[in-house]
Amino acid sequence: MEQEVLSQYGLSWTSFTILYDLWIGGSLETKKLAESAGVSKATISNITNTLEKKDLCY
Repeated sequence: MEQEVLSQYGLSWTSFTILYDLWIGGSLETKKLAESAGVSKATISNITNTLEKKDLCY
């Protein structure tokens, strides 16, 4: 069900969890986001770049 909702906004589950972590924790280091999402720092960098382009984070 969540995939249907997230896909409407062009978000993956990982993108959503990153946004959630940033919402709850404020500004977080890439390492902390990667640990929380269970992905590499490079993946976090790619996802946050995409989220920035969509004006969902900065």
